[in-house]
Amino acid sequence: MFNMEGEEYFLAIRHEGKSFPMGGTGIDDHGDAHSNDEFCNAIRKAEVQGELVNGIYLVIYFKLSGIIPKG
Repeated sequence: MFNMEGEEYFLAIRHEGKSFPMGGTGIDDHGDAHSNDEFCNAIRKAEVQGELVNGIYLVIYFKLSGIIPKG
């Protein structure tokens, strides 16, 4: 959804206009990624805590909080 490089599906975080892949949680850890309002079809808001290490945001806390409307 963030037009990042790679052929594999993965979670990513966007912060201050920059996108980073996430480690410590996966796309299938939060329900059906392919439902209409989940990760493969929508950008979700989340409360996230962690740190950026070598270009990967390592998550220690992750809680979904909403959907960002398309458009």
